[in-house]
Amino acid sequence: MKKILYGIILIAIIIVVIVVVIKTNNSNDMNKNEQNIESVVTKTVEIEGKKAKYTLLENEDSTIYGIQFENTDLMTKIEIVKRGSIEDIKNLIKNDSYKFTTDGVYKLNIETVDGTRITTTTFKVVAQK
Repeated sequence: MKKILYGIILIAIIIVVIVVVIKTNNSNDMNKNEQNIESVVTKTVEIEGKKAKYTLLENEDSTIYGIQFENTDLMTKIEIVKRGSIEDIKNLIKNDSYKFTTDGVYKLNIETVDGTRITTTTFKVVAQK
């Protein structure tokens, strides 16, 4: 009878250890994903003697709320990518800036008149209300 009781206690301890290891591993994976979300805040490309530029506009917590552009006439495509969906925002830019309306993790794709393609790393957006 004691052997059965010791066996049950041992199995319970092993199950608890496995559950703790799995939860710790999942937590570490989530932290790694958050660390991989970084951004290049500004980028300038010279085209035909002019500078095409974008600047990500940051909230106080280093998340992004919008994008400021310079010389959008040198950009043929301006797209934002969120979870595989692509939205062309060139016509949505007002006063050389674009403000995000929904939170999420985005990338910015730009193509210039001379064929240069710019793709940012992912960045976290928290839209200003």
